[in-house]
Amino acid sequence: MKEVSKSIRINAPLDTVWGVLIDYQAYPQWNPTIRHLGTNNKVGKKFKLKITTPKGKTLRVRPKLLEFREKDTFRWKGKLLLKAIFTGEHYFEVKDNKDGSTTFVQGEIFKGVIVPVMGGLIKDLEQSYVLMNQALKERCEAY
Repeated sequence: MKEVSKSIRINAPLDTVWGVLIDYQAYPQWNPTIRHLGTNNKVGKKFKLKITTPKGKTLRVRPKLLEFREKDTFRWKGKLLLKAIFTGEHYFEVKDNKDGSTTFVQGEIFKGVIVPVMGGLIKDLEQSYVLMNQALKERCEAY
């Protein structure tokens, strides 16, 4: 198992951050890594996800939505072939800092027998979290 997590402080209220985060149709306008997120926020349902990493790798997956708590947490899980081979449980979390700002956390828990040899892809994805977090910050702070 390997977990990667990146957080950022956004100088915007939680309502603004959450609103931008769940406006999936606008992702292509500002999100440099998640190019398509086609969920209807129904837990237990699969959806289409398209990610472009900083190294130019395009990943198309059909993860299952595990958790959707309004203005709190959004979590999904995808797999490569069989669950034992490689899975990723991705999450977004928002926290109201009680001072008009919000902390946004994006991360993923990778599991499976090939995790030890997937270091290059995991580092690429980790960099994509940094880029998306910064883009989210810029978009929210522009409101």
